[in-house]
Formats: sequence, C-alpha cells, structure tokens
Amino acid sequence: PARRFLQALAENAGMSLAELAVKYMLAQPGVTCLLAGVETVAQVHDNLRLFGDASMNSELCAAIDSATFEISERTLTPALWSS
Repeated sequence: PARRFLQALAENAGMSLAELAVKYMLAQPGVTCLLAGVETVAQVHDNLRLFGDASMNSELCAAIDSATFEISERTLTPALWSS
C-alpha cells in the first residue's frame, strides 16, 4: 500500500518514485546531503540527474507527511530478515 500511494503521488507530479524520494528527503529540515549507493555507471548518471533539481513543492511534501503506513517490525528490522 505505501509504495502504491507514493508511486501514484510521483506519477501525478510527473516524476519517478526515485526522484520523489530524493526530493522529499532533501526537502526535510536539517538534511543537507544524501548518500546514494550505485552498482552501475548508468545508476551514477541517473542519480546525478535526480540530484540536479532537488526542489519539491510544499503541497507534495505535505501529502507524504500526512500519509500513515502500517509497516511490520519484521520489514523494518534487518536482523529479522531471513537469508
């Protein structure tokens, strides 16, 4: 449910889910940088594009902030993930 909600917000705003995530995080008070991992050169290029324009409108931030998601402890705790 959370991913579908965020995907719909991203699509309505004309951006990818990754772009929504980057812009949202950089819009948070006190956040001055993000650390993004990559596995390919293509991902480096994609990330550079995402970070190029990191502005996000306040209405979109508010929509994300107002959403509540029920996420299980198992999902949130890597030690509980099965190998």
